[in-house]
Amino acid sequence: MADYRELAKQTRDDWQPLFNRIKDDDNLINLAPYVLRDDKKDIVPHALSLTVNDIAVFVNNVEAFLGTTDEKLIVEAKNKGIDTLKVEAFVEAAFGEADRLLSIQTEPELTSTFDQQACRAGRTASLVICNVDPETNILIPRIQPCDPRGLTYGVDDKGLVWTSYLTTRSKNEVLRDYPDLESRLGNKTKDFKVENIWTREHNEVWVDDIQVPEQENPFINMQGDSYVPMVIRIVPMGSIYGGIEKRGESLIFMMR
Repeated sequence: MADYRELAKQTRDDWQPLFNRIKDDDNLINLAPYVLRDDKKDIVPHALSLTVNDIAVFVNNVEAFLGTTDEKLIVEAKNKGIDTLKVEAFVEAAFGEADRLLSIQTEPELTSTFDQQACRAGRTASLVICNVDPETNILIPRIQPCDPRGLTYGVDDKGLVWTSYLTTRSKNEVLRDYPDLESRLGNKTKDFKVENIWTREHNEVWVDDIQVPEQENPFINMQGDSYVPMVIRIVPMGSIYGGIEKRGESLIFMMR
């Protein structure tokens, strides 16, 4: 089996221009103070600068406008025997329940998160996992947005082959999701690097260099093939020429 952790690390190194672009754009939108540096990257002393809010106002106005729009959900099927109205009702209910679960965790709703990701990073990503509660037999849809700055992936002609989502989390956050690691984390109080890797065959999670017990990927599509439960979309702005940082541009790519 491929070493997906090493593959993700290599991809992360290759994609640094993209991650740096997203970080730089985010700094412009959040009005980070400008620091003048010389050709050796040293700070120029006594240099004065003023960060104007033109870009911040533009981006926030676009995101606010997107927040006022109404989404139109239309499902079409080649099989005329499928009741598409029921499918539309299911999708709306699933997104509504996913938003409710996010609100319990004091996280923003999906629509506003996707709008920000698309506008600021030029791409959106979410881990989509639906479970059935064994006691109530109720479907629990979990749609967890992923920060594109921590996401790498590989594809083939069938779609995603693997994804790796790298985050920094506190000890309490780690133990909330992986309580069995308490004895192995010991007295460490620092933040941990958590890497969640999904492939078509399995799911592996690493907390620093500690591996959570690996599990088989249970997700199978209608064709009977295993799939990676991640949805990634890239906005159609930028250039197909050049590196990955040229694709899926942010709103301000003509202003930076």
